[in-house]
Amino acid sequence: MHKHTHKTITFCLITLITTCLLANVTFAIHPDRWEHTTEADFESGVAENVLITNLGDIKLAADTKLMDAIPQLGSVIFDLHESKNGTIYIASGPQSAIIRKTDDQIDVLIELPTEQVFSLGELPQGNLLLGISGTPSRLAYLDHQDKIQTLIELPEVRYIWDMIVRNDSVLLATGTEGQLLKVSLNAQNPDGQKPATKKVEDKPQPQTQPTQSPIKSNPIQHERLDNPQNITDNVTMTQVDIEPEFATAKEPEPQSTEQIVDDPTTDDQEQTDKPIAEDSPVQEAPTLPKKITDIPPVIITYQPTVTVLYDASQTNLLCLGQDKLQRIYVGTDTDGLIYRFTEKSDGSVTAFVLYDASEPEIGAILVMSDGTTYAGTADANQARPGRLSKASNKQVGRPNVTQSKPKTPIKPPHQTPT
Repeated sequence: MHKHTHKTITFCLITLITTCLLANVTFAIHPDRWEHTTEADFESGVAENVLITNLGDIKLAADTKLMDAIPQLGSVIFDLHESKNGTIYIASGPQSAIIRKTDDQIDVLIELPTEQVFSLGELPQGNLLLGISGTPSRLAYLDHQDKIQTLIELPEVRYIWDMIVRNDSVLLATGTEGQLLKVSLNAQNPDGQKPATKKVEDKPQPQTQPTQSPIKSNPIQHERLDNPQNITDNVTMTQVDIEPEFATAKEPEPQSTEQIVDDPTTDDQEQTDKPIAEDSPVQEAPTLPKKITDIPPVIITYQPTVTVLYDASQTNLLCLGQDKLQRIYVGTDTDGLIYRFTEKSDGSVTAFVLYDASEPEIGAILVMSDGTTYAGTADANQARPGRLSKASNKQVGRPNVTQSKPKTPIKPPHQTPT
């Protein structure tokens, strides 16, 4: 009886162990397979050195470098402009401000509590140009004291989205009436002449007697003084900021007459020790020209006028471009169009629709000199918060392309239909 019970218990244990082993094999974890095919599939992950397109593709991202962090009041950068001297100006928002970055220093120049600046430029005279959107909108510039001076008010314009600065005018892409405007600056000097036509004459040089090896002035000096662009580019409204390079006189090489010219840079003791050959003319030391800061500041006055080049049916003209033929390229919202305008001799323009995007907005364009145009399209609905979360439940991404069977061609009727 005891032996039978022992055998029964042993058999039950063996059966239980076998059952557990079979259960482990049956309920073992099998690998699953899933595919990420949409942008929303990657939304919960962290992208590092890659970007995810709206079609669900992963691509290597361009290398970027953090220059600086702008002040806390600016969480959005609307526009950037680098001046000719390397200073970077930033139009930030939503707390509208103009920020200046010089080398490693960042300063908040101006805050505009009730206005916004979406576009920056630079006048031919070197002043920062601001497209200020408000009620009313206005075109303004910064003077040498970093104060805003209004060029012209635009009461019919709600937004100034972009600008192109020419030598004597400024092109504006505006909204919400969708107008392309041309603001003629009509800049004048105090003498009533245009700044570009005013010439800067050389300072008279002292007359010296000719020698066998005459002293030659530095040609850089004449290049800077003869070129009015080099002067006006650095002249602000009431202040001149640059100083010219002075011509340096080189000591002539000793000739067979053993003539030595006095060096004006040495002290009196050294000059008395230098021998002067007999019967040789003594050359006067050249005098350096006065510094350009001694020249009175040039005050530029403007009498701007506005011309409507084109009144589009779209609500906003968002971006501008220009090629070497001075043709104007404009990106719009509503219909996602790129216009190309050609100016006529009478001041009017002819319009041509260069591109019609499937997206409703042309947010940015880059026009090369030969007319090749790159466009950045956008859809405001896709930028709304929570878009990716809602899209995670939808199977959107790269469409599946199936090869359809060719259809059998239909024979035409014997008689031509009426």
